[in-house]
Amino acid sequence: MSACKKTASLLLLSVLIHLQVSAQLQIRGTVKEDSTQLPIAYAKITVLNLPDSTIVANAESDAAGGYEIRHLKKGNYALKAVLIGYREVSVPLNLTTTDNNIAEQSLVLKRDPRLLKEVTVASRKPLIEYKIDKIVLNVEKSILTNGNSVWNLLGKSPGVETSGSAVSILGTTGAVVLINGKSTYLRGEQLSNMLRGMAADQVSQIEIIKHPSARYEAGQGVGVVNIRTVRNQAEGMNGTASFTYGQGKYDKYSPAVNLNYKVGKLNAYANYSFMSIKDYQRQPSYVNYADQTVPVYFDQQQYARTINRSHTLIGGLDYTINAKHTIGFQVNAQRVRRKSQYDNDTYIWSKGNIDSIVHTNSAIRYPSGVQLYNVYYNLTMGAKGSLSVNADYAHYNADNGQDYFFSYFNPNMEERKPSAYFRNEAPVKLNVKGITVDFIRKLKNDYTLELGAKSTWMENNSDLVYAELEGDKYRVDTAQLNKFDYTENVNAAYFNLEKAFKKWTVKAGTRVEQTIAKGSVLRQNDIVDRNYFRVFPSVFAQYVVNKNHEFNFSYTTSFERPNYNYLSPLAIRRDPNAYSTGNPFLKPSYTNTLELAYIFRKKYRVAIEIDNISDRIEQSVQQHYDTQSLQNIIANIDHCYYYRIYFIIPVTITKWWQSNITWNNYLIQYKTPYLNGTYNITKPVFYINANNTFPISKSVTAEMTAYYRTPSLNGLYEVGTRFFVDAAIRKTFSAKFAAVLSVTDIFYTNRWQWDINYLDQHSGYKTYTDSRVVKLNLSYKFGNSKLRTAKRHTIGIGSERDRMR
Repeated sequence: MSACKKTASLLLLSVLIHLQVSAQLQIRGTVKEDSTQLPIAYAKITVLNLPDSTIVANAESDAAGGYEIRHLKKGNYALKAVLIGYREVSVPLNLTTTDNNIAEQSLVLKRDPRLLKEVTVASRKPLIEYKIDKIVLNVEKSILTNGNSVWNLLGKSPGVETSGSAVSILGTTGAVVLINGKSTYLRGEQLSNMLRGMAADQVSQIEIIKHPSARYEAGQGVGVVNIRTVRNQAEGMNGTASFTYGQGKYDKYSPAVNLNYKVGKLNAYANYSFMSIKDYQRQPSYVNYADQTVPVYFDQQQYARTINRSHTLIGGLDYTINAKHTIGFQVNAQRVRRKSQYDNDTYIWSKGNIDSIVHTNSAIRYPSGVQLYNVYYNLTMGAKGSLSVNADYAHYNADNGQDYFFSYFNPNMEERKPSAYFRNEAPVKLNVKGITVDFIRKLKNDYTLELGAKSTWMENNSDLVYAELEGDKYRVDTAQLNKFDYTENVNAAYFNLEKAFKKWTVKAGTRVEQTIAKGSVLRQNDIVDRNYFRVFPSVFAQYVVNKNHEFNFSYTTSFERPNYNYLSPLAIRRDPNAYSTGNPFLKPSYTNTLELAYIFRKKYRVAIEIDNISDRIEQSVQQHYDTQSLQNIIANIDHCYYYRIYFIIPVTITKWWQSNITWNNYLIQYKTPYLNGTYNITKPVFYINANNTFPISKSVTAEMTAYYRTPSLNGLYEVGTRFFVDAAIRKTFSAKFAAVLSVTDIFYTNRWQWDINYLDQHSGYKTYTDSRVVKLNLSYKFGNSKLRTAKRHTIGIGSERDRMR
């Protein structure tokens, strides 16, 4: 970091700390249950002016039961707490000036047996909520979840796009996906496979954090998507069972069950799902070796059939020692069995005629497993603050393997040379250990301090074995044996300081990270040895003009470490003329982001944003004219810029039609030296995503999602237009039983087209999948329905799990 940037950060923090304003009064405290003295979350707290009972302010108790209301004047008030299933409570409140201008008031709620006998929660949160640092999508009671995978659900979230195996937020790729605040340590195809095997019925909320603060790891700075799973809030044993069947070209089905057992201070929970998905893919592609004496053109038609079967379990145990102390254990595990059968016909053209034909038949195995274990301790101090300690261990293993059969023909389909049989085995093992400490403290004069530290240790081992069939036995090709070993230690610390003024709230912080990485490649004798230290400042400001108008500003700095599998240089062959490799010398990418947003009536959002990304990590390809082969590679792009303006607009069109619209316009620019030239391109992009809800009656609701995006850029790739429409209708037969009928990609338009035309590089492909599917989902709730608060817990090693992808 430059001396200028350090000085500016220190000056900004100094101004923040020493800026003096007229003192405002505030009230804070904890909401507890009368019989157990345990904290109660989600209670509505209201301050009423006396004697006219006009509403002065509202708040909601957090997961620790704490609440805080600021910017009050001296006077007499009534403080009221309300929660379904409990008797309303109201206490008098006389606010006067004190040394710290803070009043403490705890509230105790008693259960109301009359309400608990037949309590059903009729109210529901809005589908989209805006927080100072994130957008929250409440999907637990939305038919968006029924019959979908979590991967499909992400693609329907505001501002989020899933393409291939990548997740992007508002057009910027590289977003990190967390589950209950915990990292999966997976990225790319490994992550997308896991999320495709996870039923969306398990999800209650999706948090979209475009600009993470210093509390989040710098490697999560491109953006964070946090998936919060369902946790039942009732006493005793309860749960939900569901079954989904879908039919496209092939069938798909998924049973799932969510269980929760809560008694006294103990809470045990488990969410399990099984998914069996038979899929189809057709992918025409081309490679044009046009810049040579005799141009050669490869025209390939690929057909693939895939069977993906997965078991996913998210479970844990929470024990509340008392109102302040909680300990717990959580496990997130998945086992995937994926098999694909590929049939490729490659037609090689020369001088306007077919010169030869190569037929490739391959069987690919992707058995993999991921286990994430977390042990935690939480200390809550009501509205005064909290302390959390997390210890984590993650393990990922994949026994990837592939069998090939190559046949070579002339244009008359006569054998040109003998067929060849090959096999490769590419096992991967990854282990991550980590410990995280987070501390929050409310200080005098409306200051809030956040401090934290984290250390992780990662070990990655990859092997590659090639063998060719000779007679009836496979002979190992020792010349192609290879091995990649990589270790990484990351040590980090952060602080955030937040100050609330009359209409302003300002939050500034800094995160420092040290990375120590070592790696070795057997064949190339390459050694990776890095030790670097980085500082990442961030600033957030919120100005509330009045209840209808609000402005938000943010400046964040971050970087993205390469995915673990991107670092492996081992060559994985797809067919005789194509293979993929990683790059152990990839550099992390650095991002500086500025955003100014305006929010109207706490619903409508418009924002202007600029992203400056250096050394951006992108997937690309390189044609080798000497061998007429295509290499899929990972490379750094020197400079990438995004200039965007976007709108998020929830609209009630009529009584029977509500729509949530995300409208994003951005200009993307890449500039980098590549091969023998400079890649310099700018492209405007527009996309719109509209989720429409139609409440037909009290028991019937319909929903339709429409998405459209103009051509875009992804590194050297030009990405074609994308468009799809999904629809669903939900029928509730009782408080416990419901059915959903849905259709995805109604017009069968959800496909991807990727092309490269740069210097002598000319290639591309188009992907068609089994995207049009009719699904029926049945769900049944069972057990006790008496309402009771439940806690959520987040783990420490978030980004490491995502880098396993």
